[in-house]
Amino acid sequence: MGGLHPSHPFQRKIRQEFENVAAEYNPTVICQYFLPLIPFVSSGQCCSIVDPLTVATERELNFSNGKVVFLPFTKPLSYEYAILEPNHRPPSQLALQTKAGWKAEVLRMLDGVKANPLSFWIDEAGTE
Repeated sequence: MGGLHPSHPFQRKIRQEFENVAAEYNPTVICQYFLPLIPFVSSGQCCSIVDPLTVATERELNFSNGKVVFLPFTKPLSYEYAILEPNHRPPSQLALQTKAGWKAEVLRMLDGVKANPLSFWIDEAGTE
C-alpha cells in the first residue's frame, strides 16, 4: 500500500477502516501528498486509497498514461481541504478573489468525479 504520513487525518481514517474489519494496514510507500504515489501505483509497486481531488487531477493530467484505475468505495471516507489565512489582519481583495477562485475550481473538479463535496467556512471561533 501507498499512503500519506501516519499522522495525516485522512490516513488515520484509512487505518481505522482497516482496523474495523481486522485487516492489516502496512503502507510501504509514504508520501506527503497523493500525487507522488501515482507512479508507484502505475508501475505496479503498490496500490493506494486516495482523495477525490487526486482522482480528478490524475484524470485531467494522466500522469499514469492510463495505467491507474480508480474504484469508488461503497461507503465513502470523508475528507477535508482547507484554505488558511492569517487572523491578525483582514485578507486583501486579491487574496479574497484568489480564495474564491480556488474554492470554485476545487468544487468543479470534485463535481467532475462525482465526489459530492460539502462546502462550509469555519470562522476564527471554530464555528461553521
